Amino acid sequence: MTSEPTPTSCAPSAPSLARTRFERDGYLVLRHFAALGERDTLAALALRDLRPLVGPAEFEADVGYPGAPRTRLAAGGQTPRRLLHAYARDGAFRRFATRTDLAAVLRELLGNNVHL
Repeated sequence: MTSEPTPTSCAPSAPSLARTRFERDGYLVLRHFAALGERDTLAALALRDLRPLVGPAEFEADVGYPGAPRTRLAAGGQTPRRLLHAYARDGAFRRFATRTDLAAVLRELLGNNVHL
């Protein structure tokens, strides 16, 4: 099993591979991009705001994807899909979102006009 390159440990050709995968799949998983402690902190903060739910959040019924519940009253319609306004929720989210290595990856994938 191969792992995704990270911006701090990848060969010069790796960003092109990442961009190719992103363009093909519409997403990119960068395994081990965040240190284990950072991932644990971010996950704990997200769970803190999910149980009980501290809005705002997007729900499965809100997305309109095939197979998604049609309304919030349908089974699974109240399932949170993502927490919104993560930047304002905690300093750990702000620190992650403003990492220079994250900005470098986003510029590689999206071009130079990247804004938080």
